[in-house]
Amino acid sequence: MLNLRDAKIVFGLLIIIGLVWLYQFQISHADTIGRQQSNDLKYVYIYNLSGSAPYVRFVNKQVGAVYDETDTTDYLNSSPTWTNTDVSLTNATSTIGGWKLDIPSTLPDGAYDLLIYDTSVASSSRSSSDVISRGFHIIVQNNRIVQMSQI
Repeated sequence: MLNLRDAKIVFGLLIIIGLVWLYQFQISHADTIGRQQSNDLKYVYIYNLSGSAPYVRFVNKQVGAVYDETDTTDYLNSSPTWTNTDVSLTNATSTIGGWKLDIPSTLPDGAYDLLIYDTSVASSSRSSSDVISRGFHIIVQNNRIVQMSQI
């Protein structure tokens, strides 16, 4: 049986354990929020492309549809016209180098394959015969990339 002194020690240890747990929870929660904010990308730069008119396509991994800016129902289309699904990259000048990809404001949240086509063809002549240069897996939330990894 515990005497009053032992009961006070046990109670004090329980309070210390509770405070340590609360401190650890606060640190891990703040770290998670910090990581999400640091990956909050509205655009990315893509380097080492040789074509003069590269573009990307966003393939939604949950529904197997392609981002289509003309399909205003949900901006995803299972059988779109190829030229409605290409998003041109912007030359990022010699100061930065590479090509800038702005995330379209109408791109729905979700997981995507970001497919990069390193071409020199005009946007009206792009087709399924264009070769994919490289790809990334991305997760988009609120028109921002929150996670990105190379395929």
